[in-house]
Parts: sequence; structure tokens; C-alpha cells
Amino acid sequence: MGLAYETILHLITLRRSGRLPDRARVIEIGAQQLSNSFLRADAPLAELYGLFGRKPVDLGATQEAVTIDGVERQAESAPASQPFWEALGFSYNAVEYAATAASPRSISIATACRTGCDPHSIWSSMPAPPNTSSIRTTRSG
Repeated sequence: MGLAYETILHLITLRRSGRLPDRARVIEIGAQQLSNSFLRADAPLAELYGLFGRKPVDLGATQEAVTIDGVERQAESAPASQPFWEALGFSYNAVEYAATAASPRSISIATACRTGCDPHSIWSSMPAPPNTSSIRTTRSG
């Protein structure tokens, strides 16, 4: 999975409408990568950085990818999205089944379970979102 060109357009719309604050937080369900369409979007990326008062950073190069039925598939070697989010000033985390070297800030559910930790308690170790004092989870059974 990954962030595509359309993600940039949505973020621009959200920022212009005032619905995307400075120093926001993002938690990805599975650490994401940047698609080639995202990496090729120089002008929209520059606009987005400008809306946040940030300077563009090098996010990596496009990757050789296979096209199937007219759709470019994402290469496994695509750059991670974490530098993008942090360059905008976001706090970043990802929830992964198994953390990888590409996602060092991810919270591994598999590791937590192997070490005897209750996977539901993982959420308590994450920083609370703005304007809330805690994250609550429910479990059944």
C-alpha cells in the first residue's frame, strides 16, 4: 500500500479548508510507502509544503515498477512515507503486524504478542491525539 498523487490533492484541500492543523499526528495502519505518482508530483508537493510553511525535502526517487492492465504497481523498494509526514511537521507512528527496518517508528503487534503483552494495551503506549486525554479501546470476550 502507499500514498499516491491523489493523497497530496486531498491534503491540500484539507489544509486550505482549515481542517488540517499544524503539528498534527498521523498513525498509519501498516507503514505506507510513496508511490511513483506521488514522487512525480513536484508542483502539488511544493504547494502542500508551502501551505504548511515548510521547505520540500528529498523523499527519494521513483522506482522501476511493473504496469498491469494499465495500472502501475508499487515497487517493494518504494520510499517510506514517514519522512514526508515528518517534513510537514506531523508526529508519525505506524501500527504493523511485524515491524520492519523501513518503519522504525512502527509499533509491532507481533512483537508485543510474542513478549506476552496484551495487544490491546499497545494503544496505551501511543501518544494521545490532540484535545484528548487518553485513547480507549474495547475488547470483547
